[in-house]
Amino acid sequence: GNEDKITAIEELLRPFGIKELVRTGKIAMARGKK
Repeated sequence: GNEDKITAIEELLRPFGIKELVRTGKIAMARGKK
């Protein structure tokens, strides 16, 4: 996503206690059950 989307998800996840955040480029995250 663009910088605004990254900032938005960072703020949504902050209550869960982010330990480390790195903005380095593309990443992939699995969603749901396989």
